[in-house]
Amino acid sequence: GSLLIGGGTGLYHYDGVKFSKDPAGGSEAGLAKIRTLVPAADGSLWMVASGRLYHRSGGRLLMYEAHSDRMLHQIMCIYVDTGRVWAGSYGAGLFLLQGDSLRQVLPKGFDPGPRILAVHEDARGYLWVNAERELQRVRKAELLRAVGDSAAAVRVWVYDHQDGLSNLDFSHVSSSSSQQLAAGNLLYCSTNG
Repeated sequence: GSLLIGGGTGLYHYDGVKFSKDPAGGSEAGLAKIRTLVPAADGSLWMVASGRLYHRSGGRLLMYEAHSDRMLHQIMCIYVDTGRVWAGSYGAGLFLLQGDSLRQVLPKGFDPGPRILAVHEDARGYLWVNAERELQRVRKAELLRAVGDSAAAVRVWVYDHQDGLSNLDFSHVSSSSSQQLAAGNLLYCSTNG
């Protein structure tokens, strides 16, 4: 095996001795400024690069863009669950990949804010959405039911200083401002720790 690293000019493999550029993952393929790499259970690779979502499976590289009201929005983060890809955007909230397009998720009662920095799922089926200056929890099953039904409402829990969060200004410089541990614990970094 080798280590796969995404950078400003594409994908690189590290074999334990040296780095080599991935022939299918360079800036000429659109893969510049790689922000996130997520391996899928089937051996394929999901990536966020230059604000777009990419999927590499076998020798194919597919690209998806987040549009709302004819505007293009940058993808900031992704969460890959069983058969689905959720994408947090800079400017238009949460998207869900359906077929060959990203669909904006906008049910009643759910407004994660324009900039989503991370999405994680806990063991009880809740999505935790880190939306730059707030942390929200919503049942994934309710969001899935609401996709395609804009009249459907979802219940959202918003966490703030009353819940022990002294600083809600989450860093958006790096996609690693949050992580989920193997035991299921969620870790979030704010601008002051």
